[in-house]
Amino acid sequence: MNPLRLELWENTPGSGEYTPYLLYYQPKERCSDGAVLLVPGSAYRTNPSMPKQEGERVCEYLCERGIAVFMLVYRVHSGGCYPLPILDGRRAMRLLRYHCEEFAINPSKIVTLGYSAGGHLCASLTGYHEPLEGEGVDEIDRESYVPNLQALCYPVISFDTLKEYTHKGSVVNLLGEKNAHLAQELSFEQSLTRPTPPTFLFHNFDDAEVGVQNSLLYACRLRELGTPVELHVYPDGGHGVGLAIDEKPSSRHNCDWLSRFVNWLIYNGFTRDKGEGM
Repeated sequence: MNPLRLELWENTPGSGEYTPYLLYYQPKERCSDGAVLLVPGSAYRTNPSMPKQEGERVCEYLCERGIAVFMLVYRVHSGGCYPLPILDGRRAMRLLRYHCEEFAINPSKIVTLGYSAGGHLCASLTGYHEPLEGEGVDEIDRESYVPNLQALCYPVISFDTLKEYTHKGSVVNLLGEKNAHLAQELSFEQSLTRPTPPTFLFHNFDDAEVGVQNSLLYACRLRELGTPVELHVYPDGGHGVGLAIDEKPSSRHNCDWLSRFVNWLIYNGFTRDKGEGM
């Protein structure tokens, strides 16, 4: 499958070692007029185009099920890349809505699917609304960057570095020393103050890199705010499993998170079964 590369800006604001972009995976037969914005993991350090298990393979899986997918390659680097990843995420959402007719997608049916630190980036689109340098450059930036649904897979949620379940590398790589004061605002199990769109969460209980507490505490916070949540926790499988299809036999059962995710999309009116009309 050869995706179409889409640039986020004509003149990209801010710095970075590479230019951020989207890869558009278009299904042959669509079962939805919505779209998925896929955000792979990175620890805010590794180029997110690299982990195929959280990128290319997921895109192809969803395309085979009739869902259009846009994979975001956002800017990262160690030691402090704020606000670039969040700026790139906001721009990607706005770009999809601005060009919704061209892509034949319903601007009210866009779901983010984020893995690990990519899950934190997605959570920022629904929980962090401070103005960023580099916004407001054209008409595209008038569109909303908040998704209609969000799905987070073993996400980094907490930025509280005093907690053992916090992925401290993601905190350092996003904020560095210069923006360390933003950690509390970007710790969404604590800082979230208003409901988000309906949320799907998947985590493995034995995740030793990003503790399951990230998803559990976030789900509790969402419940307090009245956000509908579907949460799936599996006993094993570790971190970074992507589709979870090729996992060791003892944890292969967690691959059913995919069917549960698709059923959640159907439940929320985002897509349909292949045997139904659009």
